[in-house]
Amino acid sequence: RRIAPGMNFANLLMQSGIATDTVNTILTNTKKVYDLSNITAGKDLTLVYDSQSEKLQKLIYEIDKDFQLVVKNVTTSSQEFWAAEKIPIVYSTTRATAKGVIDRGQF
Repeated sequence: RRIAPGMNFANLLMQSGIATDTVNTILTNTKKVYDLSNITAGKDLTLVYDSQSEKLQKLIYEIDKDFQLVVKNVTTSSQEFWAAEKIPIVYSTTRATAKGVIDRGQF
């Protein structure tokens, strides 16, 4: 989902059908890694759901051009828990060479 101006993390997830208790648990469990109150309008928040249960399993937020926040549902049978980690974004670079001949000038 694209983050709209004025939108905060909690409202964004609740509009996506995520329960308030789950939103609060995610906020609490991620605070030491990244404060989700700092999300930026215009960026994307990717929500990944389990295909069978349709429950939220993971969310991904690009913090900046170098890092992304990945929050995974690691809930046990007795307690809901979300693990967060700030990981580097890996980019691949490809070098290409072009050759040609200019037959005439632009003017």
